[in-house]
Amino acid sequence: MAKREPVRREERGQPTPETLAKLVIDPLLALEPEYQRAVIEIRDAYTIITAPVAARLQRLTPDAIGQRNHESPREMELQRRYNDWVDEMHRYRMPVIFILDAIIDHDLPVPEIKNRMEKIIEAMMLYCRLHPRALRSIDVGDSC
Repeated sequence: MAKREPVRREERGQPTPETLAKLVIDPLLALEPEYQRAVIEIRDAYTIITAPVAARLQRLTPDAIGQRNHESPREMELQRRYNDWVDEMHRYRMPVIFILDAIIDHDLPVPEIKNRMEKIIEAMMLYCRLHPRALRSIDVGDSC
């Protein structure tokens, strides 16, 4: 195998968008551990809920929806907790879309997330109040 030759810094090209995305630290994962777990659960639940639509959009076929006809108990529980949280957010007149956009959209600029941080923390506090025992049992690295 040929040895890779080092490249001088000034000769390097610009990083790809994928490389830049990997270098951006998710500010929501700098929250308190309990809130980090809430963020991860909400992201997982959102992914589960929207997966059939995403699959259909990717395949552009009418039979793409419904290909996955069962969900695990963990997936069903995540969806239930997510739905409870969204219902409570509506009850308290909290800006659901504003919060979800910051939690789900990994392309949102960091300054924009920081502008929303107070509302995000309020929303994570609500999630944690609704599901305190469930969040204690999940490792931050655990994901669907």
